[in-house]
Amino acid sequence: MINQFQYLAERKSIPIIEKIPPELIDLMIQTDSLKLHQILTNLLGNALKFTTEGFIEMGLEKHPDGVLFFIRDTGIGISAEQMDRVFDRFYQVDSTYTRRFEGAGIGLSLCKGMVELLGGKIRVESEVGKGSKFAFILPEAPR
Repeated sequence: MINQFQYLAERKSIPIIEKIPPELIDLMIQTDSLKLHQILTNLLGNALKFTTEGFIEMGLEKHPDGVLFFIRDTGIGISAEQMDRVFDRFYQVDSTYTRRFEGAGIGLSLCKGMVELLGGKIRVESEVGKGSKFAFILPEAPR
């Protein structure tokens, strides 16, 4: 998964760090692998798009409700006012006419929809200028 982003990450000198505890290396969950791949691809792509220095972490953790997946970056961050809308369709954090970052503003709303279809929940923590952490929990078996 990370391999498809490695070239761009290296060009930007942004390391992508995997954070997977040893006991979860061989973890298997029952879910739609295409949707899970698309969610992770969108979140990792956004992290790389909005991070110009620092690093990106991608990992997972055991959670009482299933498995928690996360993407953390040291990018531009999201203000408290914008966090309420970040999962809205066509909403963009940088929506000015001369914005620096391209995109249609549907990636995060699609992620939210797919996570919910898989029986999970997604959330974001962020601070402007310090980065963001997107995390979602999926049940280990379909509900």
